[in-house]
Amino acid sequence: FFFQAEDGIRDYKVTGVQTCALPIFFQKGETIATISLDSSKLTAIELQKRLESLLAATQFRARRAGILGSIQIEVQQTKSMVDFLQKLNTSEDSFDEIKAVASDNTYTSGPLKIRLLVMQNSEVIFST
Repeated sequence: FFFQAEDGIRDYKVTGVQTCALPIFFQKGETIATISLDSSKLTAIELQKRLESLLAATQFRARRAGILGSIQIEVQQTKSMVDFLQKLNTSEDSFDEIKAVASDNTYTSGPLKIRLLVMQNSEVIFST
């Protein structure tokens, strides 16, 4: 690389330019936070509060790890987050766990992109 200064000052040649890779805090597919529950015994409001707890735990863990950017919920299987919430509240399948999982490698600058996995007996029933 060459830099040219103004007012006739010399050109400087910079050699040995180094780059450093940002550390990955969360690998794609890594579980960030999990809540256990019995969906058959929860009302829609209780389920919403449990989901809010999961997102709060996810945010806490991200901040504690040093992630500066925002947290984004990636929606792939359902059309939108509203569809996911509706499916969560109306699902005839019972589920015992919801996980927040990194949907991509996450660096310091963020954002932390997550998918929400709704699970029964360690198998994914549906997700965002």
